[in-house]
Amino acid sequence: MKIQTINPSKKLLLGTTTGLKKRINEDQIDFKPTTNGFRVCISDGHWGKKTAEMINTFFIKKMKNFPNDFESGLCAVKKLETDIFKKFGRKNMNPNKDFTPEASFLSFEILNKPNHTVISLLGYGDCGLIISENGKLIFDLPMNESWIGCFSHLGLRGRKDLSECLIFKKIQLKKNQKILAFTDGIDHCIYEKLTINHEKLARMINHSIKKAFTIIFKKVENMGAEDNASLALYKV
Repeated sequence: MKIQTINPSKKLLLGTTTGLKKRINEDQIDFKPTTNGFRVCISDGHWGKKTAEMINTFFIKKMKNFPNDFESGLCAVKKLETDIFKKFGRKNMNPNKDFTPEASFLSFEILNKPNHTVISLLGYGDCGLIISENGKLIFDLPMNESWIGCFSHLGLRGRKDLSECLIFKKIQLKKNQKILAFTDGIDHCIYEKLTINHEKLARMINHSIKKAFTIIFKKVENMGAEDNASLALYKV
């Protein structure tokens, strides 16, 4: 199984794979340094990768300042959703035929302050993020089965409204804690079936960043790797 990696530092490692079953990787994962830290965006495309690409471009290249609270995050993502609809949608869409690209996403920014480190995160859909301390799960981001796109904009096919399930969190981190952000191809190695629970993922990252990275992708491969799978792994 071929894995593409981005390794900006000894404490941060990103990777993505098409997996063993799919021919095209619809996941997108990107990184950029900021003044006192860095930002990551990870998106899981559905019915193509174009919306995932738009989402990552929005958070990594277009957005100057990361949202500071839920209201500013909601405002930004509503604009993003409108831009997606303008590109791919129309007012009268057939929910059974018009399968336009959409995606779930998770973007987070790490800020290193003089006395502590803070993570701010914004997510919608079924991308995950956990925080582990000494192999124990201490934070698990809620995940919802939904995708942002034309159907979410119009309220079709059960897509959830942004104001209902967009998640914003700001968490103060401790030294040596580890953060794992991922698309659902990591924990659902068999399509739409949970195969690696998040407590186990927390134990799997209780190693060096490179070793944990290798362990997770090897486990995903051994469990079937039926979906695209991407992750970002960081040690505070």
